[in-house]
Amino acid sequence: MNYDNFLHVCRAVIEITKAREVIVFGFNAITPWLKDKGMNELPVVDESVVSRELDVTVGNEKLDTLIDAALGEGSMFDKTYHYYAHGTGLEGCIIPKDWRKRSNKITHKETGAVILVPHPYDILVSKLVAGREKDFEFAKAVTKIFPASPEYLETVKKQLQREYPDYAEKAEINIERFIKRNVWVKLEVNEPKLEL
Repeated sequence: MNYDNFLHVCRAVIEITKAREVIVFGFNAITPWLKDKGMNELPVVDESVVSRELDVTVGNEKLDTLIDAALGEGSMFDKTYHYYAHGTGLEGCIIPKDWRKRSNKITHKETGAVILVPHPYDILVSKLVAGREKDFEFAKAVTKIFPASPEYLETVKKQLQREYPDYAEKAEINIERFIKRNVWVKLEVNEPKLEL
């Protein structure tokens, strides 16, 4: 999914829901950040990591269900454009609770609706907590473009463990696993501030 596809999905979501705010998350939430780096898509070694879906929520379960029905996998939208929206709540997305402070805000010109996109590091850690092999591949690709230090990931891990006690062990195991499996080069990084 490229940036034009990303915007197309978001415009369609706004059109059918009349929402004033759309939150995107998951794999393709990285797209606007890549555009800012002059990239069209995330370079990954394993193509099974790539996703055609944009996870979105407008904060209303009925409207999220409508999004899935009208723009979801297998819909006419999907069959026409070969990408789709997955309307789902944020409940399953384990992300630092102060993520909004670091988010990218894109304003929809016609309606003034705001599209909120979590920072790449917030997307990264939510994928690491999920912990599937494709999530580790995604995280590896992201850290090549948006360098994060092991110390930063340790800090985020502690924050997640406080904020999501039920996921504390998973955060511990998966973030530690990612740190140990990757070669870390000391780079000048501008890591976002966290509430500790």
